[in-house]
Amino acid sequence: MPPSSVPNPVKGRRSNSSTSCCAVHIAVAAEALAYAEALGLDAGATWEVLRHGAAASFMLDDRGARMVDNPTNEIRSTIDIFVKDMGLVTEAARVKAYPTPLASAAEQLYLAGRRAGLGRSDDSSVIQIPRGTAPVST
Repeated sequence: MPPSSVPNPVKGRRSNSSTSCCAVHIAVAAEALAYAEALGLDAGATWEVLRHGAAASFMLDDRGARMVDNPTNEIRSTIDIFVKDMGLVTEAARVKAYPTPLASAAEQLYLAGRRAGLGRSDDSSVIQIPRGTAPVST
């Protein structure tokens, strides 16, 4: 096999780690902002505090902005993509008998989003699950 066609197992593992981190960051951003709203706090003001503090991350900044402004806005990455990718991550972990409790929890949130009919929506719309505003699945 020519060198360019030899699979790179390290690249795949890095991709799984990156996917897992991104998915968990989006999920925790959704939970934190929805929880703030449930406490009667303004989600936008909460997002501003979080994005400039120790909880800051690219995903919180980018997806959090879309969660606060309008979770049904322009589609950049769908919930269905995270359902697929997190399935691959958690499956690979199971093969190695490696526990991934946070990745597994995030995967369940994305699955709930798909079940609610949000699969083709922007991944930031996953906030509708903890908000309790997701459409009812038929």
